[in-house]
Amino acid sequence: MMPRAPTGMRVSVTNVLGAYADAWDSLVESLPIPSPFLRSWWLDAAAGSRPCIVLVLQRDRLVGGLALESDRHVGIERLRLLGAGPLCPDHLDAVAAPGMQAEVAAVLRGWLARPGDRLLDLDGVVSDSLVATALPGRVRRELTAIAPWVALSGGYLERRSHALRRMVHRTERRLVRETGSCIVERVGDVELGLRVLRRLHAQRWGEASVFLGAFDRFAAVCRAAADRGELAIDVLRAGDETVAVVASFEFAGRISYHQGGRIPAQRWRTAGTLLLARVFDDAARRGLIEADLLRGDEAYKALFADGRRELWRLRCAVGPRALVALQIDIAVERGRRLAGRTRRGLRSIATRRHVFRLSSESRPRAGRSSASAAPRAASPSP
Repeated sequence: MMPRAPTGMRVSVTNVLGAYADAWDSLVESLPIPSPFLRSWWLDAAAGSRPCIVLVLQRDRLVGGLALESDRHVGIERLRLLGAGPLCPDHLDAVAAPGMQAEVAAVLRGWLARPGDRLLDLDGVVSDSLVATALPGRVRRELTAIAPWVALSGGYLERRSHALRRMVHRTERRLVRETGSCIVERVGDVELGLRVLRRLHAQRWGEASVFLGAFDRFAAVCRAAADRGELAIDVLRAGDETVAVVASFEFAGRISYHQGGRIPAQRWRTAGTLLLARVFDDAARRGLIEADLLRGDEAYKALFADGRRELWRLRCAVGPRALVALQIDIAVERGRRLAGRTRRGLRSIATRRHVFRLSSESRPRAGRSSASAAPRAASPSP
């Protein structure tokens, strides 16, 4: 059972942090995983049309909070973590002053459970989160993603696998041989870096990229991060060509790789791997302590990282109408998954039948000669 909200603590709801920005950033830095997606610059630039930042105050001192944004879903208020959607923020949670987590959770729970109908849909949440203890009612927990990460120290590349080191060195030698040079460098001009990122990401992923639809919003985030010295855009140049790019955030001794792109031509194969390896190696040499590859357990990430963190989606409902809406959402999702499995099963059956039919047609029929039939044994000599 959650403790009762302590006296002297209150909630203030705002759409901007304003004068509390520095205090908020201090709370973020004290988290077990200090996520760049909770920084004040992220909240200012990534917010949707209706930011809803819940501040927990003790008198006028900020002791905790939860950054949300509000919209309508099937006619009901829905609260999501600020910046949710195509930008895919990770390692999200409520913030609280050290030693005050239980009190902050109690205050947040009281605000979230206030009268009215609302859906809470929180994605990208860390394991063992504070916000999970603040959610009212029955909470649906779903593991939605894995975020690989690796501790950094000294020479990063020296400690990685032989396969990665060989790939990096061979790619460097090949590019130097073919183009005359192979250089990794930090882009100092943010606008230039964003143009390169947009161009190379579009070349690599094309219409399959959901991220490009939110690029203007991401660019605003990058400008805000750059103003705080927490944006890193690195490129790989081979000869006169800018071949690959990665965009990362650096905060609290951590580098978080967020987006990238490269020219997809065969000539530039493994250029992205080379660039990311050199970026992480440079981060280690500069004294950063962790590299985070964020959500997605794609096979290539195993080359760079050994650790794995879980990311969760937490959902609950307050009020009878919201509860019905959540149950309908869950039923629809189950139906879609079942329909998807059914379609895949039918395609598999159709494929097997087609293969069987082709195989049957290629066999010789009994009693008839066939060009594909085995030749008869030669008649014995008279």
